[in-house]
Amino acid sequence: MNNSLPNTSLFFDSSKKDDMQAFLERIYGISAQNSIVMNGKTVYNQLRTGLLPEKEIDPNNPVKGIDNRQFFQRWINEFKSKRNINCFCDEINWPYWLQFVNGYTDGNDYIKLYVPINNTHLFRGVSELFSFLDKERINHLSKVASNARLDNVIIRLDKEDKKSLAKIIDFINKNKYLKTGLNDNNPFVPSISGIGVMNEHGNSYNSDISEYIANYINQCVMSKTTPNIDEFRNYVKTYCSDKDLVETFENAYLGRTKYKTKNERNYDFDLTLEQKTYLLIDALKATYMKYGIDQAEGALIEAAKTGDFKCFTNGGALKLRTKLKNSISKEDIMQIVKYALPNFVGAKRIIMDKDKKLSEFVNILFQDQLVLSLDESCIATLEKYSPDFLKNAIVKYIRYGDANGFTRFGKGDGRTNYREQIMKIGRDRLTEYMKKSIQLRGYNLEDVQGDLVTAYVSMLERSRYTTLNDSPIISR
Repeated sequence: MNNSLPNTSLFFDSSKKDDMQAFLERIYGISAQNSIVMNGKTVYNQLRTGLLPEKEIDPNNPVKGIDNRQFFQRWINEFKSKRNINCFCDEINWPYWLQFVNGYTDGNDYIKLYVPINNTHLFRGVSELFSFLDKERINHLSKVASNARLDNVIIRLDKEDKKSLAKIIDFINKNKYLKTGLNDNNPFVPSISGIGVMNEHGNSYNSDISEYIANYINQCVMSKTTPNIDEFRNYVKTYCSDKDLVETFENAYLGRTKYKTKNERNYDFDLTLEQKTYLLIDALKATYMKYGIDQAEGALIEAAKTGDFKCFTNGGALKLRTKLKNSISKEDIMQIVKYALPNFVGAKRIIMDKDKKLSEFVNILFQDQLVLSLDESCIATLEKYSPDFLKNAIVKYIRYGDANGFTRFGKGDGRTNYREQIMKIGRDRLTEYMKKSIQLRGYNLEDVQGDLVTAYVSMLERSRYTTLNDSPIISR
């Protein structure tokens, strides 16, 4: 027996760009032909079962794969005698998955493998695969789905266990029965020799990317434009702050890139200055809302001096402090203030003292909170519909006082009535506040070309670093 390790310099398969494009067109067709607003759950179902071979679809339920639970007890009986693997089904909490576990402590970060074994090869293929993991004493947390789906066999490894990853891929490649029994993975999952591979951190990449696909397709349907994978790529890179998700998408889109574990990776997805400005404003908003203006001011001054963001609130699940630390330097802060401040106090009145400049910026930011409320209402409408839809809503309100063009509630957010926020601002002051918002992001109004509404909406598009659901809301 050859005990040498396979090559651990792993490269992803070729680009899946064409298959991604075909999937976007598929979802667009489902939405347009059935006149439905797409959501993440529907898209995820299509990624999971919509691309299965017809013979693996439940004839009584077209959105569900055929049932494979008849194999569960057979596998449990087979693996009772194995020393390095525990096979069981948690009928209360996880009845639709059969679990295979060996000495793995579930953490937030891990390597995830998708092994899409087709139904014909499933019973024997799973037996041979997990017998190999048992023999090699590989630590893992794995599961097999009760119904056919493209992610029907999932293996989790420690976040740095590239050796085991290479062993598993090498075994599948050399096992003719397994190799010939693989379905294609969904096109948004990067793969190595047909096996889906990604780094994850406690989330579900497929669920998360489905939300972005749904939002993008809804915009395309609303504007009657054909979806385009390159446009969608820019959409993800613009609106997603989860670097792991962006990296996983890029690996599938680009192909032929080298696989790196979490500690090996160097992220190249830097925020633009516009996105950094918006992130900084959001962090100041959250800190102001929790602790008051003095804390927000002190946090900004401390960060600009030392590069330490410890005085900002993290915002709980928003992880704003973490995002600041990963994306913004103390030099970035002064650059943001340098561009924004002259728009409000004039270049000649800018004082030399650094702390006072930062204090002035914070005071300007919060002196009229309705500017921030305007942005929130417009971003909610932009994310739910499209740039043109938002432009029409703004024009309609300015001309006729009709706020019905704005969304009432944002995606997944029933706490804030954005239409009411717009009405509180008033049609007479909307133009003034759009100008202030543009200036806060460092634009001189003399440099704004063309229509103010178009310039404002364009600025909102460019400055988003995440979704509205991941931003603090200034008013309720």
